[in-house]
Amino acid sequence: MMDPDQILRISKSLRSTTFLVGLFLAVLITGLILSISTRTDPPMIPQVKSVTTRSKRPHNTFPPLKAERDMIFDQLSNLTLEEKIGQMFMGGSYKSDSLAQQVELISTYHFGGIILMGINVTDTLKTKESIDKINKAQDSDLPPILIAIDEEGGSVSRLWGQLTDQSAQPDLNTEKLANDTAYRRGTELHDMGINVNFAPVVDYIPDQGSFLYDRVFRGDRDQIAKLGSAMVRGYRDAGIIAVPKHFPGHPSTPIDSHNALPTCDISTSQMDEYTSQFRYMIDTSAPVMIMTGHVLFPNIDDQNLSTLSPIWIDEYLRGDLGYQGVVITDGMMMGAITDGHTFEGNIINAVKAGNDILLYVTEPRYQADAYKILLNSVRNGTISEDRIDESVYRILQMKKVLEETH
Repeated sequence: MMDPDQILRISKSLRSTTFLVGLFLAVLITGLILSISTRTDPPMIPQVKSVTTRSKRPHNTFPPLKAERDMIFDQLSNLTLEEKIGQMFMGGSYKSDSLAQQVELISTYHFGGIILMGINVTDTLKTKESIDKINKAQDSDLPPILIAIDEEGGSVSRLWGQLTDQSAQPDLNTEKLANDTAYRRGTELHDMGINVNFAPVVDYIPDQGSFLYDRVFRGDRDQIAKLGSAMVRGYRDAGIIAVPKHFPGHPSTPIDSHNALPTCDISTSQMDEYTSQFRYMIDTSAPVMIMTGHVLFPNIDDQNLSTLSPIWIDEYLRGDLGYQGVVITDGMMMGAITDGHTFEGNIINAVKAGNDILLYVTEPRYQADAYKILLNSVRNGTISEDRIDESVYRILQMKKVLEETH
């Protein structure tokens, strides 16, 4: 186990000293905690009807606190390797009888997160029962578990009929409407015990033939950036971690990455324009987690699709865009990433590329296999424990906010 100074020295050697992992993510999380904890009565969960009375504190202003950095370092030093590896996994399954097995992954392998699928949340009672079982499985000595859901509104609504507002993103055409919708929806998610929402979708998709067309904002990249930032702030005010997706952005083509690998032919000179909505959101609403997309950009990295690309994740997202939050993969069992790739290779390459959490929506036994592969890759030296510590440090900082709001 490394001491704090060693971890900081490693971070400096991996990327520019401008973007120290410990300092900047502590800055980010402090602002997130402040924006949630400094609002009007009640301070933790504002009532839906009080949307217009929320705090107007800027969401991109974060005073650094050294004491908090030291606390996270201490927490990291107390985790075993097995516990740290578990923090880097989030699992879920489409099978009706899988929840008990998912809960076992939490208690046995210390999984740091679970994604609720439609089968787990068919009605309000089942939703609360599922979340209660998940929380009871969590070791009280470990950081709070991430309980996530895909609740974009519209066609991707796992909680259909259980929320008062499930407007689709194409219908949210002003920043106020986007912000208020996220706040109302987020408040209800928070009340259920959910703390992460994989939304908003901020891909630029003008082509009606795309599988994402009905899930995205209308307008150009600037409009998408502003609406996406408004939603991130709305969810944050409700105590929910919003997760913009799918970095660096799906191309506007008919190819669905659930089934096959989309390709985009932009050049390196076009990267900034192509990802401009993500840059804007990082600078203005500072999301604490971003989800990748599975796309091949052959003119930028012809060897690796974006989720597995150090050029896209470590060099560009963390380096050029200055993002120091958590990066979670899109589903690691989607056709775009499994076709032509090995199960083991994807795990190792995703971590080496800079991802912090690997998302698996599949049978629990495969999730357990993935955990064991990553654990063994550290034990045999394929991946260093220092690299694991970097990711877990970011995850612990993000989870600090959950201790304040749940």
